[in-house]
Amino acid sequence: MSQSSMSRSRRSFSPEFKDELCREVIDSSKPISEVAKAYNVGDDGTVTLIET
Repeated sequence: MSQSSMSRSRRSFSPEFKDELCREVIDSSKPISEVAKAYNVGDDGTVTLIET
């Protein structure tokens, strides 16, 4: 497979979406992985958002 067919574009999220995601993780007792799955985002990106 060529490089171009394998690459994916990065998604961008609004500040409001990021705030909502972080708030749910911080305010609930749900694990990050569960919240990330519910919002259809990766665990690593969610952790990065929460740490910043």
